[in-house]
Amino acid sequence: MLNQLLIIALCFISLFQPTRQRTLIAMGFSVTCMVHAMVSSYLSDVLYYLTAGYMDLIILVFVCLLARPTRFIDMVIIVLISSICLNVYGWVLYESFSSPIAYNKAFSCLYLIAIYIFLKKEPGNENSSFNWFRFPDVKRDNLCYSLHKKA
Repeated sequence: MLNQLLIIALCFISLFQPTRQRTLIAMGFSVTCMVHAMVSSYLSDVLYYLTAGYMDLIILVFVCLLARPTRFIDMVIIVLISSICLNVYGWVLYESFSSPIAYNKAFSCLYLIAIYIFLKKEPGNENSSFNWFRFPDVKRDNLCYSLHKKA
């Protein structure tokens, strides 16, 4: 139940992003999470983890190919890769007949991190409607930029 509420919060927050790129990425992530949550009750258990990881992989490819490299994009990429890894972990738990409580709690934390990323103000964008959070400036290469540079 908590994960469904967090997905609804993600969808709501994605409507109020300061730029078009952030809105598209936030909507893509939150809508695919919501669609998967609605459809997953009709899927077998193995297909649940497979489709969740596959949907995240599709979003990851689109983000890396189409998005302008920023710190926000780096954080979204980290969330998507973490989501794929968590779905592999969930599949391993399922195959070992273990309880999915750790998987569910990990995804709740991941959704909270995604909400935090979508709410935080990006440096250089003072017009942001959400000025609530601020990260210290860290100089480093962007993940997306390095992926574009190698290609």
